[in-house]
Parts: sequence; structure tokens; C-alpha cells
Amino acid sequence: GSEMCIRDRIYRETLKFLKGNRKDTLVFEDAVYAAATAKEDGFKVVSVYDKSEEKQELLKEISDFYLKDFLSIDSLLRRMEE
Repeated sequence: GSEMCIRDRIYRETLKFLKGNRKDTLVFEDAVYAAATAKEDGFKVVSVYDKSEEKQELLKEISDFYLKDFLSIDSLLRRMEE
């Protein structure tokens, strides 16, 4: 529906503003609906735990990477270099 189109545009407009490309862009999200939108639009998704998101297992499934907190970012960067 129209809501999905608006959410898609947010990621696309941000990507355009940053002059980036989907291949080299990571989208950080803590909500299932937002992570799913980014993933469906071709972005790599890093999900970050947030206690308000009740569907953590689904969030993990949708995402390319999952962080319990932002302190885990070093381990994410190491995994991406492999």
C-alpha cells in the first residue's frame, strides 16, 4: 500500500542524499517492519536489539547482521572484513 511506498522512499532518498549505493550501505534498524522494508528494497540490514520490539527472532531472521547493542559494532566490522 501507500505506507510501504513512503517507507521505501525514506531509504532511497537517504541513499541519494549520501550519494551511496545499496551494495555498500548498511541500514541499522530496531523494528521488524522497518528492517523488512529495507531488506525488501535490497539493502543490507543490521538489526539492533530494542526491548520494545517483541519479535526479536523475526528481526534476526530478516537481518543480515544482529547486534545486542551498539557496543557489539567492533565484532560486526570484523565479520564484514572476512
